[in-house]
Amino acid sequence: MIEAERITLPVQIADFGRHKTGKDQHFKPQKYIYVPILKQLERILNFKDVLSEINEVKTIKPKEYSFFESGKTFKTNSFFQTFPNALQILLYIDDASITADKGNRSKKNKLCFVYCSLGNLKRKDRSTFAAINLVAIFRNTTVKQFGLNVLLRPLVDDLKKLEEGVVMNILGINRIVRGTLSAVIADNLGSHQIGCFKIGFSKGFRKCRFCLAVDDDIQCYFRDNQFIARDKIQHDQHCDGLSLESIKEHLERLYGITGTSILNELSHFHVIGGLPPDVMHDILEGILPLVISKVIMYCIKSKFFTLKTLNHIIENFNYGHREVIDKPCPIDYSQLIEGKMNQSAAQIWLLAIHLPLMVGNFIGESDQVWHCFTTLLQISRLIFLESISDLEIVKLELLIEEFCVDYKEHFFQSYKRDDPKSKLKCRIIPKMHHLVHYTRFIKLLGPLQSFWCMRFEAKHSYFKQLQRKIKNFIDPPYTLSMRHQQWQCNQFRSAGEMLLQSPILTSPYKVRLLDAVDVHDSFAGHVASLLNLDKLDVSLREYKWITVGSNKFKVNESLIVCPLSNNISNVRQQRGAFGLITNIFSNDGEFVFVCEVYRTVRFDNHFQSFELVKRKDRFHLALSPTQLSDYSVYQLHKPCFELTTHLYVPSKSELRHLVL
Repeated sequence: MIEAERITLPVQIADFGRHKTGKDQHFKPQKYIYVPILKQLERILNFKDVLSEINEVKTIKPKEYSFFESGKTFKTNSFFQTFPNALQILLYIDDASITADKGNRSKKNKLCFVYCSLGNLKRKDRSTFAAINLVAIFRNTTVKQFGLNVLLRPLVDDLKKLEEGVVMNILGINRIVRGTLSAVIADNLGSHQIGCFKIGFSKGFRKCRFCLAVDDDIQCYFRDNQFIARDKIQHDQHCDGLSLESIKEHLERLYGITGTSILNELSHFHVIGGLPPDVMHDILEGILPLVISKVIMYCIKSKFFTLKTLNHIIENFNYGHREVIDKPCPIDYSQLIEGKMNQSAAQIWLLAIHLPLMVGNFIGESDQVWHCFTTLLQISRLIFLESISDLEIVKLELLIEEFCVDYKEHFFQSYKRDDPKSKLKCRIIPKMHHLVHYTRFIKLLGPLQSFWCMRFEAKHSYFKQLQRKIKNFIDPPYTLSMRHQQWQCNQFRSAGEMLLQSPILTSPYKVRLLDAVDVHDSFAGHVASLLNLDKLDVSLREYKWITVGSNKFKVNESLIVCPLSNNISNVRQQRGAFGLITNIFSNDGEFVFVCEVYRTVRFDNHFQSFELVKRKDRFHLALSPTQLSDYSVYQLHKPCFELTTHLYVPSKSELRHLVL
């Protein structure tokens, strides 16, 4: 077990006090929790699968951004060029309330958590809770009193040692391990706090941490090359000027900075370029709720449908087995007026991609407000791509400009009656301005979904549930950290030599002979070859569903993208088609999916979904899960109030290799 350490903070005047009994004056030094990151890294590197992924050489394709190694930051960093297998430390900082209280009790019990993860790992592997490690816990009041520059000192000192090289015992051999911070992941408030930018976005004259734009420029220009990007050298000069009291306040307001971040002490990291935008808070919890609320208000005012009708559709929509867990809540009219929606990020994303199927029949295809919303969905799907090309980046830049122009032109500030703002055009909010810089950061760091907060925020649920069970508020940071480290120790011991393996969970099975499968013999032979069988009269296990990691594949409900060739050397570029899983077979731990392949007619821009039809000649395909380019599961839907035999599949990311 890697135990948490108590770090004593500097003594301040406010720490001194006097007992009611009249005894001599005394003080109680404040402390916070730090879990040594070097000890955690040494333990993690002793797992064989973690070590193999770190040493794996990634295939970097020209004009395509698939990994952090594809970006300009990696290619121009002398440290990573000298040590290409060095550890890429991802740091996450965020506040979270550990109770369900509101008001002063909520503020009192608010904690600041610091997690870390290895950017060398694949995205699906680093998203597991076992791969997200606890680094520190502070009270929120302690952060306000001392600042993150003081609280992160032990972490920065350890990262400095890691940059120089630390001797670690890896699988019984002493090796020199090197690494550095590659990015700091946080919401906008946390990024401004750790980067020492103005926290109040309306206080600084230049409020963007990515560029030097003023408010008038933000409202007029919607391309990244129309703004002056913040530069590392220039930023350091501005921070040095804060030491002069005569111009300190002027520089703070002019450039939106408050000081120099402690992270800039690292030799190979800088907050300029190291604080990527977070697609979860910018899009799923910022732009999408705002635009959806305004679209719904517009449709209600235009009498396309009523809010009661929409809530009825949301309640009775035929969600798939993977979607029902994030089913949206009923929408409240008072929140729509304020431009807000009481939904989680996952609920908003699910509502956004299904809204065209829910209400698209009520709205004309030439409606400009609806066009603005569908443009935002196209932007979101491109941003959530796991691999994006230069051509798609250009397309993304044009779509962002089109969306910002349409938003300012077709949306109003308020929809309240007799409100002066109801006749004012909408302004570009800071989160929309961040979209303008997304293309630059994709070229710098690679796909931005690698740097979103979704999985880190899911880790908060462990601490929230734990605190509500133990009900101990004497020293929550120490209690939670010790319980977490005990849990992590148990996870490491039970993992054996492989930490990242995802267990496969299955439904109860029934035994079935392979030659009794309701397809022709050549197809049964294909199944036999995938399961390494030399005859057909073999008993197989047949399942109704299996779960691989967090993805559940269910018979007659789950839709996957089937590769149309057996060449698995380059699954990322294979042509594919949608296939409905009709059977799941297993033999000696090997699984095979039997899929009925559908014909993809087109991508419907109005419904923002792929239009499918059943093939007249039923075409089945057998494939192993290892042949899938990813484990994404899709669902078939029908548009509401439309009589059609065609089915529609909404997607959260762009699918480029479908055969139409």
